[in-house]
Parts: sequence; C-alpha cells; structure tokens
Amino acid sequence: MKKREYFAVGLILFILGIAVLAFAFVMLSPLFVYFRGEYIFSCVSVSLLYLAVFLPIVFGSFKGGVATIAASGAVYYKGLTIYGIISIADIALAFTLIPLSVAIVIQSVAVFVFVVWLLMAIVTKDHIESSLRDEEIKKSPVMELRSRSRKLAAIAAGLDKGSSIRAGAEKIADDMQYLSPGNTDDAHDIERRMLAVLDSIIMDSYFASEEKGSTDSLESKFRNFDALYRERKNMR
Repeated sequence: MKKREYFAVGLILFILGIAVLAFAFVMLSPLFVYFRGEYIFSCVSVSLLYLAVFLPIVFGSFKGGVATIAASGAVYYKGLTIYGIISIADIALAFTLIPLSVAIVIQSVAVFVFVVWLLMAIVTKDHIESSLRDEEIKKSPVMELRSRSRKLAAIAAGLDKGSSIRAGAEKIADDMQYLSPGNTDDAHDIERRMLAVLDSIIMDSYFASEEKGSTDSLESKFRNFDALYRERKNMR
C-alpha cells in the first residue's frame, strides 16, 4: 500500500472511531444526569486516551527501521500504558471517592507526564536514526569496494586459471569480504583511493582486448591496490 493510501485509510478509520465515541457519549449521557460534571470529565479523558493510542498509528509517528520502531515504540507505549491506567483509575475515583476538582488535577498531571514521555520517545527515535545514518555512511565505501571487487572477479573469471591477473582479482574479492568499515577520516580517505584504483583496474584495456598483451601496467595497479589495502587493514 502506498504512503498516501495508508494515510487515507488510517485517517478514515480514525475519524470513524471518533464518530463511534461521540455516538456512545450521546447514548450514555442520560445515565449520568446526576453526575454531569464527572461524565463530561470522563468523556474528555477517554477522548484524550483515544488520541494518544491511535494518532501515532494513523500519522506514522514511528515509521522507520525495525530498530527505530522497536525502541521508540517501546518507550511510547510504556508511557501510554501508565497513562491509560491512571486515566481509568482517575475516572473511577471521580465517580466514587474524590472530588471532581482533584480528579482534574490528577488527569492534568498525568497528561503532562505523558507528554514528557512522548518527548523521550521522539528523542530515542532521532538518536537511533542518527546512529543508523552514521553507520551507513561508514559502511558505504566498504560496500562499494565489495561490489566492485565481485565485478572484477567476474570479469577476470574468463581468463586462464593460472593467470596472475585472475588470481589477483580473486584475492581482492576475498580480501574485501573481510574488510571492516573504517571509523576515521583517514580510513575513509584510503577507502576512496582504493575505489579509484579498483575502478581503473576494471576499466583497463587489458580486459577488453581480445589479444592479451603485456600485463605490466595492470599488475602495477594491483600492487598499488594491495599497498593501499595493507595500509587500510592496519588501521583501527
């Protein structure tokens, strides 16, 4: 389902839910003739609880990866559970034991605490998304190296098994599988230089020529790549 379609369906269901609540409030109103203030307080409290439960679902407040949804959603709905329990208990107490003014104060404090909890969920979501973005940025050069190395190995697969070029291409592909993403600017700089050398190897005329000539130039590029790889591998 497309994003707009999801939003439209969610919004329709959300509005229908509000309509059901409004109908229920109207139908139940005659039962609380002698508790009009408490009844209005209950309607408001239930409506706020409904909004707290369904607004994130309808408007996609916790969209994102699995880690983001799990962490931020857990924080949000833990706070929502506590808020729901307090609201229900407060409504019951308003009809039985405590004055309406006290119930309103309790509900106001509960709403404030829930809003603080909501901000915590948003901060958690933003922190996880930022960490994931940073991780992807660190991984991207290495992922490119792995992709290009597999391409080089596929190109060289048509050469003789005893060819030093084929052996060099296979070694690069194998080495890149075990290269961990760098954590420093220097490491990223070397990774970008490795990518440039790897591209020059892939684009070398040796692979496009039907009559294979001298491999000196290509082997020089292999040695250059290997030197960069060793320098990068020794970094932490």
